[in-house]
Amino acid sequence: MKILRKILVAVALLSLIFNLYEGKKVFAANKLIEDPVLESAVRDVLQKYSGELTKADLGKLKTIYITRKGNKVKSLKGLENASNLFSLYLADNNISDVSPIANLPKLTNINLGTNQIKDIRPLGALPSLLDLSIDHNQLTDISVLKNSPKLGSLSINHNQISDISSLAALNQMYFLNISENLIADIGAMRNMKALNIFMADSNLISDLNPLKGLNLQIIKLNSNKIVDISALESMSELANIEMAHNEISDLGPLANLKQVSRIWMGHNHIQSLEPLKNLPSRMGLYLNDNEISDISPLISTNVDSIDLTANKISNVDPIVNIKSLRFAWLSNNQISNISALKDVTTLLEINLTLNPLDDSFQQTREKLNVNGTVVMFGHFQYANCSTECIYLWIDGKEKQLELEPQVVDGRILIALRELFETLGAKVEWNPNTSEITATKGERIVVLKVGSKDAKINGKLKRLDVEPQLINEKTYVPVRFVSEALGTEVRWDEFSSSVYIKTN
Repeated sequence: MKILRKILVAVALLSLIFNLYEGKKVFAANKLIEDPVLESAVRDVLQKYSGELTKADLGKLKTIYITRKGNKVKSLKGLENASNLFSLYLADNNISDVSPIANLPKLTNINLGTNQIKDIRPLGALPSLLDLSIDHNQLTDISVLKNSPKLGSLSINHNQISDISSLAALNQMYFLNISENLIADIGAMRNMKALNIFMADSNLISDLNPLKGLNLQIIKLNSNKIVDISALESMSELANIEMAHNEISDLGPLANLKQVSRIWMGHNHIQSLEPLKNLPSRMGLYLNDNEISDISPLISTNVDSIDLTANKISNVDPIVNIKSLRFAWLSNNQISNISALKDVTTLLEINLTLNPLDDSFQQTREKLNVNGTVVMFGHFQYANCSTECIYLWIDGKEKQLELEPQVVDGRILIALRELFETLGAKVEWNPNTSEITATKGERIVVLKVGSKDAKINGKLKRLDVEPQLINEKTYVPVRFVSEALGTEVRWDEFSSSVYIKTN
């Protein structure tokens, strides 16, 4: 009898557990938002943290975005009920299916960059779409976008697209980024009269004729197959030109572009600066790795910065008369004598590394230093460095560190011990606490791997990026050097250089 009773109790318990499990399955199946990460975001936006989400709740959504860092959204299922949604910002997730948002009548702004999307055909039912960012995905076909005539901003960079003919009727476009694709033909752009910004780096483009008649302000066509830039000559509003790594030799079409403030055309076949001599705007000119020998045409310009690294320049005397010039990068040329520059007082920085400088150089350098000019010189080849080196300068002298600086999440990190010891600090490591102590004179700096909190002479300093172990070496943000040791630190993106001034 006791045995039978135990059996009956066990059966009853199993039945209860089964019913609870089935109930949970039904409960889960009935949830409107399938993805738990997306559900958390919806609840945060709606400020509803208890009770089930209803269709009425989703109808209140105007915008949706990730509110908590961590896990990634995989499914948009449930958002088909967000009938009043006008903006969706879910970049950097694991989304592959966009069909749940296919029929949202008010949806105008979508950012689904860096996901796993291959098919955007469902977006063809969104004729009110104004802004679409779907970069860094796996797209090959964008023909459906012809159904979005109001589209004004489109980012489809870093995909596998070769055909953009479907964009031909999108005449309200003002921003277009098609970089890092397989595009050769840009004929679809002929009627984009409202276009201000065009970005198409790393494609197969050679013919710019479709751009004639457009009035662009910014154009980026680095790493293509461009020879002829005559299509730019009537773009009176053009301010920023980037066409590095092409086959360009003639700058003539730029001669009358009065608004140009930045020309970046390194790694081409340019020989003459003569077409630029009458450009009136304050300008940055970045023409490294070309075939330029004469900089005298720049005398009549308002050029502020020049990068003429790796050209054929031997005479720097014209710099005396370029009164607007503040920064000059002339590394790896044929310069031997700079004595004409000894009385220049307006130049802030000149880079003369890898030049055959003669015996008069040191005397001129000292005079320039007195006048406030930082002079970089030396003959480091960085043989063990990649083509994207980060260079270090301390008080105008190039330093070749054993441990190359790193870029992590957009921050420049530098090996703490090597740099601090180079700057005269004593560095000690405590393996028990993972703390580093650096001492220089009266300054004592304490920081810990994995913590953003540091102390400088006992005062708490919060770092924007915590110290990191890279190949068993501690790296810190280069900006921290300024706070820690009382130095002046500057990062220059064009020369990929960190400049440190200790006095």
